[in-house]
Amino acid sequence: MSRITSRLALAASALTITALALTACGSSGSLTAPEETSSGSAGASDTITIGSQAYYSNEIIAEIYAQALEGAGFTVERTFNIGQRDAIIPSLQDGTIQLTPEYTGNLLQYFDKATTATTTDDVYAALEKALPEGLAVLDQSPATDQDSYNVTAAFAAQHNLKSIGDLAGISPLVLGGAPELE
Repeated sequence: MSRITSRLALAASALTITALALTACGSSGSLTAPEETSSGSAGASDTITIGSQAYYSNEIIAEIYAQALEGAGFTVERTFNIGQRDAIIPSLQDGTIQLTPEYTGNLLQYFDKATTATTTDDVYAALEKALPEGLAVLDQSPATDQDSYNVTAAFAAQHNLKSIGDLAGISPLVLGGAPELE
């Protein structure tokens, strides 16, 4: 295996374990391959539609889930680049999609802006309680994805920055980030 192929395989493996799936409740059973009909193919009701938010890493993770499910015998439809949470959550609730990768902390803050949960287990438990009826989280992965705030070394030295709290005294300050950063 070439060095590039090895790196791509490692990256794909890392992405697989960083996602959390949010699914519309429809079955309490495990994800086992659908039974074949007399024609030898899975029925249309066995199709899982996977959606993704409108950013590249979420689309990649959704594609990894899609391929894993196809490898397990499921028929998968892809509805990627739906939009951010304000668009994708209604798509889960109305059944347009049945599965989407998601991050527990960000999703918890979406549903419970006053949350104080900080540990992985506390966030997951709080998220299970915060979800609207009809939605459920699948098992969480052991990996994490955390946002970071970065400045140049020169900017940090100029303003004697040691922590994010040190930014409070800098004015004006322009901060860039994901749509969830408000």
